[in-house]
Amino acid sequence: MLKKAEFTPKVTAKIQQLNWDDLRCLSALSEAGSVHAASTRLRLDATTLLRRIRRLSAALGVDLIERRDSRYQLSETGAKVSEYGASIDGTIHDLVRHLGRDDLTLRGSVRVTALSSVMSRVIAPALPAFHAAYPDITLELLGEARNLSLARDEADIAIRFALPSGPELVGRKLNDVAFFPCSRRMEHAPDAETAPWLTYVEPMAHLPEAQWTSREIDPRRIIMRANGIETLAAMVRNGVGVALLPGYMLRADSRLTAIGPSPLSRELWMAVHADRRNVPRIRAVMEWLVDALSTGGSSGRPNHPG
Repeated sequence: MLKKAEFTPKVTAKIQQLNWDDLRCLSALSEAGSVHAASTRLRLDATTLLRRIRRLSAALGVDLIERRDSRYQLSETGAKVSEYGASIDGTIHDLVRHLGRDDLTLRGSVRVTALSSVMSRVIAPALPAFHAAYPDITLELLGEARNLSLARDEADIAIRFALPSGPELVGRKLNDVAFFPCSRRMEHAPDAETAPWLTYVEPMAHLPEAQWTSREIDPRRIIMRANGIETLAAMVRNGVGVALLPGYMLRADSRLTAIGPSPLSRELWMAVHADRRNVPRIRAVMEWLVDALSTGGSSGRPNHPG
């Protein structure tokens, strides 16, 4: 590290030209691996992301990115600079979390990330009661499968089927969510042993419910695949076939019914950064989520055929 006496006028001029947002763009490109993924993470368009990285290159007087095979990638120097950016990013987030501990009021924003199906079928129905109890807390609900980073403050609280990893994260198991073979509700329910089945596309084959279907169902009976649980449920609801769906989706939709016992269950977890869990507004949301998800996500068998 340079000592203060070693800062020449040229170095000082470069420091004054640096923009922290530009450095964040470079770090995001390094972590995400592509311009599209990085711009999505930062909620920018690709043109803005590249413009900011080029501005950083001009301020430092070095090439930070280069184009290879029609894709932008970090140069060797860019990779080194991005490491400094990640370090600075972590320091700033540590500072923000430290200051956040002094916020003793039940007001402000809290960002919660969860699967879209959990958001729409379990959390959303409980929102009116939450707002009545905490009118000054604004919830930002981020329903997506991507694991947002609690360490980078992309979210305050994460609800997932697996405990997010990280040395500074604190987790709590909320429930065991049972999955059932499901069909459209009709007078004569199909037989799960002979009905056509639906499952996930290959990139999602690692999911326990996809593995069970692959293991237990004759592949000749798997007629369609989808890349999301909401699409899978819509296909079942429209009578396309049978699929494994979580119990909370059946309880929220009378058009779906379980046609057999649950062959598997998955643990539902809540995670928060250790430095944020005692911020009053975040603690209030956590306690509310524990209540909402411990009941709405329970494992008992839902709708029976009929």
